[in-house]
Amino acid sequence: MSTKLKILALSAIVAAMAGSSLAVNVKPEPARETYDPEPFLVELSRAQERERKLDAWVDELIQLESGGREDIVILDTNLRYSYGCLQYQAATFAEFQRRYGITGDIMDCDVQRRLTKATIIENPRNARHWFTSVYLKGLGEPEV
Repeated sequence: MSTKLKILALSAIVAAMAGSSLAVNVKPEPARETYDPEPFLVELSRAQERERKLDAWVDELIQLESGGREDIVILDTNLRYSYGCLQYQAATFAEFQRRYGITGDIMDCDVQRRLTKATIIENPRNARHWFTSVYLKGLGEPEV
């Protein structure tokens, strides 16, 4: 390579580094991220299936606990009253309300359902709170 060519090449490099108008301004191609929705859709489908199974389990539990009656109050074997469709005792109901931040009346079946689902999601072994229905009547622990 001739000396003139070397000087010209070196000048172009220096100009490019200095931001001179002699430099060729080439904009880089913006990075393109690819997004594969498949893993998200699979997990969403699994979550919906778990939710469906938990709802079905709670529906069965309601039938075993109260025969589906929302207005039922029973004096339990521990000599404490159990209330509503899922037969919550007052202390347990208050504890779960504090723990999960769910408010409402103890006789409200929707509130009881939400509390029950929250406690089961936290730990499926919490099904022990409904011992007779889950273990003696054969409902079994939920699959979540």
